[in-house]
Amino acid sequence: MLQAPQEPSPPLPSAVLFDFDGTLADTFPRVERLLPRLARELGFTDPGEEGIRQLRGRNLPRILSQLGIPWWKVPLVLWRARALLEADVETIPLFPGIADLLNDLDKAGMEWGILTSNGIDVVRRTLYQNAAPEPGWLEAGLGLAGKAKRICRMARHWGIPTGELVLVADETRDVEASRKAQVPMIAVTWGYNTEAALAEAGATRLARDVGELRRMLLGKADGGETSKEGVVVEEKG
Repeated sequence: MLQAPQEPSPPLPSAVLFDFDGTLADTFPRVERLLPRLARELGFTDPGEEGIRQLRGRNLPRILSQLGIPWWKVPLVLWRARALLEADVETIPLFPGIADLLNDLDKAGMEWGILTSNGIDVVRRTLYQNAAPEPGWLEAGLGLAGKAKRICRMARHWGIPTGELVLVADETRDVEASRKAQVPMIAVTWGYNTEAALAEAGATRLARDVGELRRMLLGKADGGETSKEGVVVEEKG
């Protein structure tokens, strides 16, 4: 019997841009624990344990609507959440296999960076405590808007076309940002949004485990050691 020809795999990227929360680091349990306190302090709806998990299947506008958070209050919520995370000294785990993947990207000579709304201190502390390397570019303290522009800025920093950069992230808003930036995206299904929500948002490449993500980023590449001078950008506000 003749088999239908398989579609060729997309080419390996020249550089990788990671989201942090829910993609590299398992911060969901920490946020789940902090959300009731944030709701009390900032006057929005506490969804409860089951409600928090239901939010994983919704996009950002629906999440904010359900919690009763107006857009003008979002920067305040992010600021307070970052402060609470920075004050919590308990180690945040990386997802299993992520530290090895990041080390292997370095060995393969592939540029990679992190773009996150979390704080620089939390990101660096988490990477250090999990024996993971520092990224070549770290941009932290972002709001919920303007991510597409920052993705394009990182492509310019590395001197590559946006099509040779890949975004690895876990939320529906990342799907929209990658579309606006015209940057390919790999959506991971172990993060804040469910696989169904990501697919509904238009994600076409899904990594369901770190091994699958490794194949998408490195294939069978076997690189040597590389050294990078890191760039750090922190949004103030």
